[in-house]
Amino acid sequence: MKKLTLPSISRIIIISIGSLACASLLAQQRPGGTGAPRAGGPPRDDAPFSSMIPANDADKDGSLSKDEVAKLRNFSESLFDAIDTDGDGKISLAEAKVADLVDKQKGPAKRINFEGKEWIADHAVKAEVVNFKGKKALHIVGREQCIVYLPIDDFQDGTIEVDIAGPIFSGVGMRIRDNGARAEKLYFRPQNANTDRHKNTVQYSVLGRRDGHWSQLRRNFPGKYETGADIAKNEWFRAKLEIKGETLKVYANGKLLLTVDPVLDGVSKGSVGLWGWDSYFANFKYTPAK
Repeated sequence: MKKLTLPSISRIIIISIGSLACASLLAQQRPGGTGAPRAGGPPRDDAPFSSMIPANDADKDGSLSKDEVAKLRNFSESLFDAIDTDGDGKISLAEAKVADLVDKQKGPAKRINFEGKEWIADHAVKAEVVNFKGKKALHIVGREQCIVYLPIDDFQDGTIEVDIAGPIFSGVGMRIRDNGARAEKLYFRPQNANTDRHKNTVQYSVLGRRDGHWSQLRRNFPGKYETGADIAKNEWFRAKLEIKGETLKVYANGKLLLTVDPVLDGVSKGSVGLWGWDSYFANFKYTPAK
C-alpha cells in the first residue's frame, strides 16, 4: 500500500473541507435546507428563474406559460408579467436569464442617496450617481421591471418632473405598489425620435398587468397610448407628468404630448420612481396635489 505523505494528507483535508462547504451550500439552496434564505430576492422556488424552465415546461416549448408557473410557490401574477417583458404570455429562456441577472443583484436591500432622497434600488441591475453632460445624475441600468423608487406609499395625484437623457427606453413610474412589481409607467424611446418610428417615441403602459403591456396596447388600441416627441438620444430633456384621478398628461420641454384618460389602473396610491435600460435622471421633483 502506498504510504501517505504529509502533502498528500493536506490535499485530502483540503478536498474534504471543500466537499463539506459545497454540501452546505447545496443544503441552503434546496427547499427545506438548513441555510438561511437569501434576503431581498423576489418570490422564487429556491432556484434561478432560468432553471425553472426545463423543470416545469410541460409542453416542452422552451418557455413557461402562466399555467405552468401557477403551481410554483410564491410566483405571483405581477412577478410573471414583470419577467414577461415582451408580453407574449410566456417566459422565455432569454427573459428568465435577465430576471436572474436582476435577482442576482439584489441580496440585501439596496438603497441609494440622490438629490437628498433615499431611493430603493432593489430591482436595478445598476444604480449609481454619476456626472453626465454637465449634470449630477442618477444612472439606472435594467429592464422594464427595474424601477428605482422612493419609500412612500401615499402618492395619488400631483406632478412629477425630471430631466432625462439616454440612448434607449427611459421613463417614470407612478402609483408604484407591490414592492415595485406593479406600476403605471410613462416612458420615452429616444431611439425612435425623428425616424420612421417617430410616432412610437412616447409610451404609456402598466407594469404587472397583462392588458397594460405596451405590445397589447399597441395591438388593441393603435395610437391611443403612444405618440411622438422631439427629443434626441443622450440629450437632456425635461419630462413632466400631471396625474389627476384617472387622467395622465405628459409633457416634454413644456409641450403637451399625450393624454391618457382613463389610466388603466383607475385611482390608486403608491410610490413614484424612475426606470431605464441605460438612462440618466436629474433634478427630480414630485409634488402631491393638495
